[in-house]
Amino acid sequence: DDDDDDDDDKFTSLRSTKRARLRSLVWRRVCCAALGAAMSRVPSDTALAGVAPRAGVVLGAGGEAKSEAIRFLTYNVWFNLQVAPTTRMRALVAEVRQARPDVLALQELTPELLELLRQPLAKIGLEHMHVQPTADYGAPYFCALASRVPMEKKDYLDFPSSAMGRGLVVGELLLGGQKTVVGTAHLESPNPPSNWFSDARKDQMRVSLETLDEMARTRGCAALFMGDMNWNERNDGQVSLPGGWTDAWRELRPKDAGYTYDAKRNGM
Repeated sequence: DDDDDDDDDKFTSLRSTKRARLRSLVWRRVCCAALGAAMSRVPSDTALAGVAPRAGVVLGAGGEAKSEAIRFLTYNVWFNLQVAPTTRMRALVAEVRQARPDVLALQELTPELLELLRQPLAKIGLEHMHVQPTADYGAPYFCALASRVPMEKKDYLDFPSSAMGRGLVVGELLLGGQKTVVGTAHLESPNPPSNWFSDARKDQMRVSLETLDEMARTRGCAALFMGDMNWNERNDGQVSLPGGWTDAWRELRPKDAGYTYDAKRNGM
């Protein structure tokens, strides 16, 4: 936990001992996107906030459109420090400023990149951060949440299936009058062997949603999950959404495929 403004007792570490219990939870009303977007669980009488980097839509309980939205943005910043890190982080902050998210999720942060981002993000209002703890493993990069409002609680869950030090970072916030738990993760990267870690990704997706669902149910709040899912239908199959879950991107932008990376323009 790198947010000095919050007491240590607000941080809760959820370890793998809870995994068996979490597996037995019942799926609840959640809105989900498979790649680089968000999943959210909302009470039936609560508006569903649209997830979009530049424009938002709120669907009311009856499906009516409203003019304002709580904005969520997720970015994999690319951990490589050999390729113009200062220039890239400046460009990222400019994109974030234009998008005006209420909550920002970041993946592949390094200590150096976090140092480049923390103060500029605070200047544009994203001053409250929850950074994935890294003391327990030697992962080269990590995830974080940044928000405009304080996080009342902070949680972290190690993924038992991860060979790459991956986990779920969660913050509880009051957004638009609705208490919400927001989580981010970077699911296992598709590297050989072991079937490109497809089984690990599927397990991490399930564990993340079950964990957030339990938090939402026991705390009486909404929940949202966003991040880098590393999902490839050719290896992982179609995302199997439990009953009550909806793909947020498809719900709000049914005619937009929602591609998050242009391999022709950026060979990287």
